[in-house]
Amino acid sequence: MRFLYLLATLMLIVSIQPKLVAQDKTPSEILRLSQERHDPNANWESAKLHIHLQEPRPQTPSRYSILYLDNATGEFRLTRTVEEGVIERIITPTGEAKILLNGSDDFSEAIREKYRLNAGRNSGYKSFYQILNGLPMSLNKNVVEEIQRGEDGVFEEMEIYTIRVELIEQIISKYWVLHIAKEDYSLVGLKFDHHEDSNQEDELIHFGGEFTFEEVIIPRFRHWYHEDSKEYLGTDVIVKEIPQN
Repeated sequence: MRFLYLLATLMLIVSIQPKLVAQDKTPSEILRLSQERHDPNANWESAKLHIHLQEPRPQTPSRYSILYLDNATGEFRLTRTVEEGVIERIITPTGEAKILLNGSDDFSEAIREKYRLNAGRNSGYKSFYQILNGLPMSLNKNVVEEIQRGEDGVFEEMEIYTIRVELIEQIISKYWVLHIAKEDYSLVGLKFDHHEDSNQEDELIHFGGEFTFEEVIIPRFRHWYHEDSKEYLGTDVIVKEIPQN
């Protein structure tokens, strides 16, 4: 009888061991596995991203941008068409920040104020587009202050890992919550946590589709909502890649 009891106990331990192992993954391990899923050859750090983006918002349904990002040199360009022409926000490989309107840096103060054309803001634009479009690879030691494991759950009918990230520099919020699919470690959701500001509602991004460049896989769609009210805030869509010269 004692033997049968020990055998039953051993079988129970063996049966639950995979679950214990899965639950024991650290947040850093989960993030690393997600990064490897999206960038199996670790190309992101030296990749060039040159894409057309549609970024409709309720107030600006026809917003359209061209993004150029060279991670190896640090060069950044964001191009948008406005009523007065084409605005380019630029950071050169040497770090110089420039803003051009129709190819010229000579434009009126009224135009500057209307579109907030301050070259000092270019670094913020670069950080936003580099980190959002580079997820999850862009969450590295230069960006992340602290990472913690959250509660596992379900997101859009998928079982997910949840990891909580505190950023060194705030981008929309200082605290992010990543939802990562247990099935294949793909990034499926992102929450901007505003728990330090009770007047601001948390935002939630639903990721969808895939866009592949230089063997790097990033989400093609980002749908933005307020988490509690479900208010739609906008969508980012990678329309197509621009061939490199």
